[in-house]
Parts: sequence; C-alpha cells; structure tokens
Amino acid sequence: MNGSGARSVLARLTLPGLEAFIPCARRCVVDAVAVSGCWAIGDLPVLVSELVTNAVKHTASGRPGGVLDVLVSERGGTCGERLLRVEVVDCGSSSVPVAREPTDFGSGGRGLWIVQSLAETWGFWKAGGKQGVWFELRADAGTERRAAGPEWGE
Repeated sequence: MNGSGARSVLARLTLPGLEAFIPCARRCVVDAVAVSGCWAIGDLPVLVSELVTNAVKHTASGRPGGVLDVLVSERGGTCGERLLRVEVVDCGSSSVPVAREPTDFGSGGRGLWIVQSLAETWGFWKAGGKQGVWFELRADAGTERRAAGPEWGE
C-alpha cells in the first residue's frame, strides 16, 4: 500500500451512458473493492448506483454516444486508516450536483441525499466540459468483509 497521501487505483472503467450498464458499474466496483479484503461491501452498491444513475439521467453522458468513467481508488495505511474513493466522471451538465432534502411528494431527487447520508464525505468538480462526482468511505477494521450477493450483479 502506498503512503497515506498516495492513492492506489483499484479499478478504472469506461462505460456507455446507458441505464443497462448501471449493474455492470456496481459489479465492477464491488469486485475490485472485495479484492483488498479491508472493505465491508455494505452500502457500496447503493452509492455506486446513485452516482452512475445521476450521470446517465442528468448529464450529457446519457445522450446517444455518451460515456462515463468510473475510478475506484484507496489511500491510507492499515485497513482501519484507509479511505475508499469512487468517482464517476461524466460528459458534463449545466447544473451543479446538489444533495436535496427529499420530500414526501417527489418520486426522484434523493440520489445525492442518499450519498451524503451514507458516505464519509462526497463532492464534485467541473473542468474542461467534464464533471466528476465522488464519495469516500472509511475502512472499518472491525467489520468482516462480505461478498455482495448476485442481486447486485444482475
């Protein structure tokens, strides 16, 4: 493992900006993270789904021919000190990602609120017509890693 400031890339993939590829993104991230042995899978599939779904539905990545990139990395020393980062880079949008408080009447708009509620931290950047949205999770040295079931890969 690299020093506490350096990031180790666990996975990097480029996918078409289509809803049909959301399960693929989930499975690839979960599989890459499971290899390290420090991470409880827990809410990871939900968090990945939210970021990828937002990229497909709300950015130019969801237009015909659009793509998105998923980058999974970690930094830190021992299992209990590690931070996992999942970042989805899309083809950009005119809006800024905002975590909105959900209402009883809306059928959507909860994605980043869920990310904000479950992740250690999250954020975004915009540069050169692209946009990246990311979250970080802290490794729990006391949590036994469990593999995700087939429901996350289908």
